[in-house]
Amino acid sequence: KEGNLVTLNSTVYRSVNTQYLEAVMNVPEREMALIKAGMPVAMTVDAIPGETFQGKVDRVSPVMDAGSGTFRVTCAFISNQILRAGMFGRFEIMFDSRENVLTLPRVAILEDESEPAVYVAKNNKAVRTVIKTGYSNGELVEVTSGLKAGDRVITAGKVAVRNGTLVNLITIDGKLVPQPKKKENKEGDKK
Repeated sequence: KEGNLVTLNSTVYRSVNTQYLEAVMNVPEREMALIKAGMPVAMTVDAIPGETFQGKVDRVSPVMDAGSGTFRVTCAFISNQILRAGMFGRFEIMFDSRENVLTLPRVAILEDESEPAVYVAKNNKAVRTVIKTGYSNGELVEVTSGLKAGDRVITAGKVAVRNGTLVNLITIDGKLVPQPKKKENKEGDKK
């Protein structure tokens, strides 16, 4: 306002270039060897749902923050007047790309054992099968060994299943499986 006094070293105004924006994220040290400048980055922001913004890793700090065990990664984005300075974003950095790999939903993996395993339906019985996993994107997990394409993995009701439990498949590949009809005895009760 007119007439206000400005103290020494106080900010009078802030100038922002909204054409080129930088996003700074703190990444765990275990990921340091994987992230390099120039890698593609995808960002989503809560303020603009359904839209993904593409950018690249601009700089990787050579210094680790000893207190948090993280290092700073700066990513660059072209905003096209949609992104604004100060928005909160979620990032995906693609380390590697693999095609034609066997995947399964993360919810199918038995987390209570020392090694990852799933229940596979074989001859109407649940068979505990140990697997080796690769990359994960949160919902899907790559399976590197232990399963083959076409194996029927139990994803729903796995907490009630044990090795050797009789199972009745309800859906396969999203399609309903015809269920056997129940027999009736002489009194009309269904069995």
